[in-house]
Amino acid sequence: MKIVCDAEALADALGFLNEVVATRTTIPALNGVLIEVQEGVSLVRLTVNDLEFAACITVPCTTVHSGKGFVALKRLFSIVREISGDTLLETLKNDYVQVKAGSAKFKLVGTSADTAPQWIDISDQPFTELSAESFAMAIESVVFAAPKESGRYMLDGFLIENGDFVATDGARMAVFHASWAENIPRVLVPRRAASVLIKRLKEDTVLMYQSERHILFQSGNREFVCRRLTGNFPNYVSVVPKQETLPIRSTFEVLEFLKCLNRVAVFADQSEKDSFVRLEFSPEKIIFKAMSAGQGEAVDEMMAQGEGSLALGFNARFISEALNTRAGRATFFGSASDSPTLWQHSANYQIVMMPVRG
Repeated sequence: MKIVCDAEALADALGFLNEVVATRTTIPALNGVLIEVQEGVSLVRLTVNDLEFAACITVPCTTVHSGKGFVALKRLFSIVREISGDTLLETLKNDYVQVKAGSAKFKLVGTSADTAPQWIDISDQPFTELSAESFAMAIESVVFAAPKESGRYMLDGFLIENGDFVATDGARMAVFHASWAENIPRVLVPRRAASVLIKRLKEDTVLMYQSERHILFQSGNREFVCRRLTGNFPNYVSVVPKQETLPIRSTFEVLEFLKCLNRVAVFADQSEKDSFVRLEFSPEKIIFKAMSAGQGEAVDEMMAQGEGSLALGFNARFISEALNTRAGRATFFGSASDSPTLWQHSANYQIVMMPVRG
């Protein structure tokens, strides 16, 4: 194999792949990038596969000789992002791969391309065509509520069902409804896939394929495959409380709310990872309170419009993550100190959150 391509385009492609492949594995076959080019084709295909997630991307090139190479992704990426201009990639004897740009020359230890995991192709399955921007927004609206680590495997992701995007970690749940997603077959997507789907699919359209075990996303010259999660997701419809059962409500400006929350959270008890704040809702305002043992306390307030009065404690980080996804106005609904509360941004976006004792 011998090709010439632009370093900036190659670095962008390798950055996409670097976000997909796992960082924990030490098995060379699972953290390498397969470089393939065919005779007479002016595109080089780059592929990674760590058996849970896989991705491929094509980059324009000048092909001198066709062939394959297989080297450590992170090492190649760290080299390419430090160079510029026309870049030569060439396979040498004993699976070495040489990189040349200007006066710089690098020789990387590689392994046989035959050891690379095979690409998972399910593009013969039915697909759903989606707006990349709308799809990313829906995922971003709920993924904060999915646990980063969990012993309950079926919760380590977000659900798409009947147009609903849903995620929960047991203490909170986010539900976003999108009418354009109602024809997506039910699927549970791993949380780790979210950052790729939100940040790295850059074209206007995403094609989503599903097989019994995998999900494939295609966007322009980028493809991303992940295993679909299995298990029983909670019955989220029954978890979301009805507004009519929650007599205490307060409507407020989200940006002003977050400013008050962040100010008092500076004095929240930092003895644990998640700080505690107390919110006091009344018909005309919301009062924010926090204290730190031996350090002091903080109080702030803002105007609001509501019905009834209620004082509750919350995890400050949970509230911040939930409200940071949207500007505008939101409404709090509650009933008692030990009951779930409902935070509603719009008719199609709701967050259920349990208060905490403090």
